[in-house]
Amino acid sequence: MNLIHPKTTILAAFLLFWFNGLTWADEWRAFWVDAWGPGHLRQSEVDTLLGVPGTSKAGRIRDANCNAVFVQVRRNCDACYPSSMGEPYMSGLTPANFNALQAVINAAHDTTGGKKRIEVHCWMVAFRTSGGAVYKRHIDPPTGSLVHLDNYWPSRDADGNEVDDKAFDPGHPLVLKYTVDVAMDLVSNFDLDGIHYDYIRFTAGNQGYNPTSIARYNARYGLTGQPSPADPQFQQWRRDQVSAVVRQVYARLQKAKPWVKQSGSFVTWNPSPVASTREAFQNTRPYYDVYCDWDSWMEEGIVDMAVPMTYYRQHQLPNDYLRWINFEKDRRFNRHMIIGPGVYMNYLTNAVLHLQMTRTPSPQGNYADGFSGYSYRSPYLVKADPLTYGDWSGFAPALVSNVTPTWAEIPAMPWKTAPTKGHLMGTVLFADSGAWADGAMVNISGPTNRTMRADATGFYAFIDLPPGNYTVAASKPDYATASANVNIALGAVTGNMYEQNFSLIVPPASPVLVWGDNTFGQSAAPELATNAIAVAAGAWHTLALRADGRVVAWGDNSSGQCGDGEPMTNALAIAAGGYHNLAIRRDGAVVAWGANDYGQASVPPGLSDVIAVAAGTWHSVALRANGTVVVWGDDSFGQKSRQPAGLTQVVAVAAGGNHTLALKADGRVVAWGENTDAEGNVVGQSEVPWDLADVVAIGAGGYHSLAVKADGRVVGWGDNSQGQVSVPAGLSNVVAVAGGGMHSVALCGDGSVVAWGANWSGQSGIPAWLPAAVGISAGEWHTVGLLEGTLPEARLHCPARKGSRFRVLAQTMNRKTYVLERLDSLGETNWVGVSTNAGNGA
Repeated sequence: MNLIHPKTTILAAFLLFWFNGLTWADEWRAFWVDAWGPGHLRQSEVDTLLGVPGTSKAGRIRDANCNAVFVQVRRNCDACYPSSMGEPYMSGLTPANFNALQAVINAAHDTTGGKKRIEVHCWMVAFRTSGGAVYKRHIDPPTGSLVHLDNYWPSRDADGNEVDDKAFDPGHPLVLKYTVDVAMDLVSNFDLDGIHYDYIRFTAGNQGYNPTSIARYNARYGLTGQPSPADPQFQQWRRDQVSAVVRQVYARLQKAKPWVKQSGSFVTWNPSPVASTREAFQNTRPYYDVYCDWDSWMEEGIVDMAVPMTYYRQHQLPNDYLRWINFEKDRRFNRHMIIGPGVYMNYLTNAVLHLQMTRTPSPQGNYADGFSGYSYRSPYLVKADPLTYGDWSGFAPALVSNVTPTWAEIPAMPWKTAPTKGHLMGTVLFADSGAWADGAMVNISGPTNRTMRADATGFYAFIDLPPGNYTVAASKPDYATASANVNIALGAVTGNMYEQNFSLIVPPASPVLVWGDNTFGQSAAPELATNAIAVAAGAWHTLALRADGRVVAWGDNSSGQCGDGEPMTNALAIAAGGYHNLAIRRDGAVVAWGANDYGQASVPPGLSDVIAVAAGTWHSVALRANGTVVVWGDDSFGQKSRQPAGLTQVVAVAAGGNHTLALKADGRVVAWGENTDAEGNVVGQSEVPWDLADVVAIGAGGYHSLAVKADGRVVGWGDNSQGQVSVPAGLSNVVAVAGGGMHSVALCGDGSVVAWGANWSGQSGIPAWLPAAVGISAGEWHTVGLLEGTLPEARLHCPARKGSRFRVLAQTMNRKTYVLERLDSLGETNWVGVSTNAGNGA
């Protein structure tokens, strides 16, 4: 048997890589430059490290053919640059206010005489304070209040003691905001190449007990007391708090300066992973002990590169180093993986070996994108006892001759330089207080579907979205869902990062919301309008149909249209005219009340099997189950007598001021009645456009008509004196329309409402905070919206054609659509049974 030492195999693979290539592939060649000793704490050290700008002096990093530095700019909430966050200068700087970061950038980016540009990544310790000045600003007595956030930021352990390094707890919302602001302060004020985290984690598994974080946790899950450190749910909670920092900074970087890269020096430790799988990572200490889930950050795409601190002594734990670097090479996802050997722990030959091993393929054939050695100040071990490190001058010759004999460029990041995907971010607030909607659920649907919780500051971000149209919705218990449509396109906004913010409102006690004129109180929905499943607007009054069948009316009652006695009950559907109302009872009979000047409230004897009603100013319309239409009341303009003879196969009706519309099963619209406006000018509200087809819903206003086509577009005709038939450009995905006196309203499939036309009383001014709606109606100068609720009550919504057949869409309160399909005749569909079945589609 031939026995080959593992080191021999590794070197053989490396030599194969070496001799097969005439030039080096692009790769990261970086070193960490710490701020605990000589490196960049004074100008002369920067000159040695990176050369002198404007001269031929290149500096040690360039001379060693390395192309990037991770420079420590923040140790303990202190800084080596002027901090706009008020963080003090760190100790050791000469002079004490030396702007070391700017000096490093000046030297690294200098290309005088053909010098290579070196990338500068700002290494910042995330949460540690070590009890310094910033810590002392945030140690007021804790309250744990979620209404008025306290000024106590330190993390505690399970015994109630502050953690040893006095680190802030990312579970406190203000710590999250502060840490993000620190990173963005750097990005805003310096021409840096990247943000690089350290200690982006807890330091022990029993930490994370800041009182505010615990209060948030208990509120989220309906708990009391203190969770166990080993509780899996609480462990995930702490991972989520750390991840929130990484996600938010990544998104804000992408929006502000998309060329800036985000990375981190992430821990590894023992036990090392036994396979290149998610499960294997979950059995390592970064995941289960200190809640640093950098493997998921790579998969989500919220870091551009990982630089795991793979610190092992080759003479003691060679297999653990090998297992970790193989895992790292295999778990790159669509980002860069830079291996970070702890060269300071190894004798010179092994330090070089560890750097060389970063270039070998894993057993699965995968490669890393480069290396970063720790550290520039102490790059190798000279002696273990007493502990003695070698310096750069003793390390560089071996580095250059064995690892970096020629220059290599930094590899491109295609997701930044040639992106094929976009991103979406935003903040969810509570409209009533302006507070962050901590934990709000945000979901996006479109070319891809995702869901996430907003972080403690209400922030969310979806990274790497395929281009296309998306619907985004934010929700929180006891608040109305807010939604919006977003078109993710490439090249339209900076960094392809779109922003969609939301404000959540507490829905009114009534699901009915009315806006516009309120002269008669028609826009003031009463408390009785609860559990509404349908709404209707008359000229100056409003109706709501409750789930229990009761009709509630308010506004103008000059003709008794709002009721003078017992309330109307047992109703299935409603319609409101100028000064009268109609209702269908559950047995299919029609009831009318209010003004009866023209007999509009005198229901024809024997009228039965009615499935829909509509009311004009002075006339009434009923649709029977057999597809025929019955009209009664005023006929001054032929709104009754001009009905085409033999009209059948009707699936929907609408009544305007003095005209009538009918939608046939074949998608055509039929209209009759008045064709002039109030001044007698011909406007043609009853003259259907000759090419109008494929209609699925209709609506009628005072002197105009509306139709929704099968493709979701709206067509209008008739009076346009106030722009009421000038449909807004781009309006699409419409499922219902309503016509008012001189304005029009559309309900879209995502629950949004659009209005146009007259707006002198605000009737076309949609409230900015309007939650998703499921129903609309329009009066003379007011508009009614039925807000999305949770009742599983079905209601007839709008018909839709499919070839020679038609469908009727019965819609529940959450806008889910359910279909009943007619086969041969209208009579075969039990319309009343469909519409009265409270469990339909639920």
